[in-house]
Amino acid sequence: MAKKPILFFISHGHGSGNDKGAVSDGFVELELTRTVAKACYDYLMQTPPSKRTWKIDYSERKVSGYTLAGQAQKILSYQDKYRTVSVDIHFNAGGGDGVEVWVPKKAGTRRTLGAKLAQWIIDEFKKCNQNSRGVKYSDDLYFLKQPNKGIAVLVECGFLDNKTDRKNFDTLKEQQAYGQAIAKALIQYAEKYE
Repeated sequence: MAKKPILFFISHGHGSGNDKGAVSDGFVELELTRTVAKACYDYLMQTPPSKRTWKIDYSERKVSGYTLAGQAQKILSYQDKYRTVSVDIHFNAGGGDGVEVWVPKKAGTRRTLGAKLAQWIIDEFKKCNQNSRGVKYSDDLYFLKQPNKGIAVLVECGFLDNKTDRKNFDTLKEQQAYGQAIAKALIQYAEKYE
């Protein structure tokens, strides 16, 4: 039996209602994550349709009432037809430094394949001069709990409240490079696991 095709579900953190995420020195997480997510989508779309072995859903949380639970249901609705690979994009705050990618902690395929994708994302971010805090594991983050099938990773691109860290993403070009870094890792994932 042939494998189901891969579907990349690209979303950005925050944006439901008045939720703008972290804010520091004029930088707003929601604005940055939208830019990074859109750049990821745009880069994936540059692959000609005839060469894509995967589908894409770019989910922008602009609609009033659009919730994480609704997003999880949308991802689940794809899982009969596709192998979903979901990426939720964030920026951190709280005094740290560097990119970190979270994957489910519970042993199994979601953890194993999620960790491989997470490391590829980190490797691409290093090419953008971003430090790495490594792959992290949690079963408490909502995005990683849902959907209960498929691969899911949550990318924290860097720390808004760290001036040194922020120098790596304080221009539009650098933010777009972050989105392209995530897209390159996703393409690498598709090539390995198609």
